[in-house]
Amino acid sequence: MENGDFKIGIATFICYHQPLLPILPLFSKTGFKNLELWGVSFYGSPLHFPYKDKNYLKKFAQALKEFSLTPYSLHASFHHEWSISSKDEEKRKKAVKEIEESIEVAQFLNIQLIVVHPGSSTGESSWESFWRSIEELWFFSSSLGIQIALENMIPGIFGYDLESISHMKEKLPPSIGFCLDTGHAFISGALSQMVEVMDGKLFHLHLQDTCNGEDAHLLPGEGCINWEKFRKDMEKIGYQGVWMLEVRERKDRGLEELLLSAREAIEKLRTV
Repeated sequence: MENGDFKIGIATFICYHQPLLPILPLFSKTGFKNLELWGVSFYGSPLHFPYKDKNYLKKFAQALKEFSLTPYSLHASFHHEWSISSKDEEKRKKAVKEIEESIEVAQFLNIQLIVVHPGSSTGESSWESFWRSIEELWFFSSSLGIQIALENMIPGIFGYDLESISHMKEKLPPSIGFCLDTGHAFISGALSQMVEVMDGKLFHLHLQDTCNGEDAHLLPGEGCINWEKFRKDMEKIGYQGVWMLEVRERKDRGLEELLLSAREAIEKLRTV
């Protein structure tokens, strides 16, 4: 499915209620090589990707090789009660510790990049806490050669608006940048502007469609985003990373059918 510099992938968020290891062959079968691993145990099934189990990780690494799959990125753990910007120091430390464990998993699996949420849906955030965490995470991750991509959030959560992203960009160290979630940015009313603000620090994409203010994680073309405009915006900044789909599982179709639909959607996106 590769075509020139248009590298595509899909997040295992598409099956986050199912154990991942037994269904890895479906990703290879449907033409997806690059994966983003869903490492958020509290949201979905804790059996999806139990990366804290060292024996599991060894089996998982072997299965990736067997099915010619590349673990390109890892979505680090997050929780609604804590984040790297939490004013509560114990909660902030908890978030940093969880992300550092994700970074160690990334090193073991030769993953290039981890996605981190800068804020949570509950609890107060502060810039002081955020920058303290960034310093600690940069020190930990840069020594291992792993990039961190901060994801823009939905409205109301720390790290969703253009002003916050712009402020982050001014001070972020070299190996820490952004993951643009298209649905989050669209809900915020600033998708094109977000691309422009992240230019130069845009490490990663989460491609999802949405409409009516809902964080729906639909396939591109199923919602209200103008994908032709988005493609032009991305071409303008010369994005070279993976076009990573982050779509939600569906009750109206099985995983293999949904993966085939995702492949069709990304092929259409390639040509708009």
